[in-house]
Parts: sequence; C-alpha cells; structure tokens
Amino acid sequence: MRSLSENAVDRASLARLAKMLADDEITSGRAWACFSQPDQLKNFGDQKIAFSAAEVKAYKSLRKLASTKLFKQFKGACVYCRRPVGRYGYSWHIEHVWPKALHPRKTFLMSNLAVGCVDCNRWKGVRVDKTAAQVLPIIDPTQRGFKYSRHLGYVQISTEDLHLIKYLTKDALGAETHALLNFSEIERFTLIDSMNGDLAQLHSELRRLLGACNPEDPEDERLIELLLKLRGSIYRVQGT
Repeated sequence: MRSLSENAVDRASLARLAKMLADDEITSGRAWACFSQPDQLKNFGDQKIAFSAAEVKAYKSLRKLASTKLFKQFKGACVYCRRPVGRYGYSWHIEHVWPKALHPRKTFLMSNLAVGCVDCNRWKGVRVDKTAAQVLPIIDPTQRGFKYSRHLGYVQISTEDLHLIKYLTKDALGAETHALLNFSEIERFTLIDSMNGDLAQLHSELRRLLGACNPEDPEDERLIELLLKLRGSIYRVQGT
C-alpha cells in the first residue's frame, strides 16, 4: 500500500502502523481497524491508540485510493463468487486473501488485497482464515497467472421473474471454494429472493447487519456466526 502514498505524511502514517505491527505492539486486526476507521482515539479496552488529524486524513485517503484501485483491478466483482459489488451490487469489503491474523506482514500489502462480498468474506472468516497458515484451501485470486475458469464456472440466467446462479466446480480447489464459502446457499437464496420480495428485503437487512459486524471483535464474531446460521435456516426451509 506504500505505493499509493501520495506524500510524506501518508508514508509516515502507514509506517507507524506497520512498525507497531512488526514490533508486536498491536495485532493485525487492530492495525486494520485503526486504518479502516481512524478515529482520534481508538479504544480497544486494554489499549488506547490516538492519531493526529493529519494521520486520520492520511488513512482515509489511503483507504479510498486502495478501494478504488481494487475495485477497478477486480472489475467490480467479488473475487470468489464473481457477483457484482458496489453501488449497483452487493456490499463488499477489502479482502485479505491470506488472513492477516496468521500473516500479519501481509496486512498492508496491495498484493494480498482483493474485493470480497459480505457473504464470501464472512464464510471465509469463519471457515478458512483461522487455519490457512501454510496452505490456502480455496482459490487464490491474487496468484500470478490466476484464471477463475480453471477452478470454477459461473453461470447466471435472468428473466423477468427469476434470477438463477449456478457454480460448476472444475478441480479440487474449486470444489473446496464452493463448499467452504457456501456457494450452494448463494444459489439457493438468489433464486428464492427473485421470487419473494418480502424475503429479499429481510435478506438485505441481514446482509447489512453482517456488513456492520467487526470479525475482530469476539462478540461480533459470535453474532456473525448466529446471523449466518439464521440465514441458512431460513433459506433451507424456504427451499424445501
């Protein structure tokens, strides 16, 4: 992300977080929370971190630049499920492909950042990020020469009344991605939402709540798990 720094203040502000992370003064989750929401005082209960007005401005500027670059690089689509994100699509997060908790040195590397929709980001956090220390069990869209079509096929059909998405697995990584990120649920709720406006509205609110949760917070982590289970139960019942 240093390459996005436009001036000495940006570089110094980013270097401060990177040094705190390297010196084990702060966890990768807290470092990213500071970068993402740089309030004047960041209170983590056992740790308080203050930033100057210049640093707050620098972090906000760098995040905007990173988001713009990633959105363009990945063509406005989630790197895992390929659904559109942004203004006319689903909510999204800056995604750490190799989990920052296990790979803190990759926290601010643009080469490890991508576009992830709320759905894929949350399932990856629950099922992948806690164990991917040496091997990533799902596709790595940041890998040199990566081609989505080698691992997964993405079929989308829309009519006036129906919207259908189908994923076709082509190899072991594609199959694991499909299973761990719960693509079957995406297929199910996409179809059901297109036929049931009330349920689609409820789903939109569930997704908003998921997007507002902080996976670094233990309380929010439990809420995320509960919301994902609740959504799964709703759509399993509707799909029967």
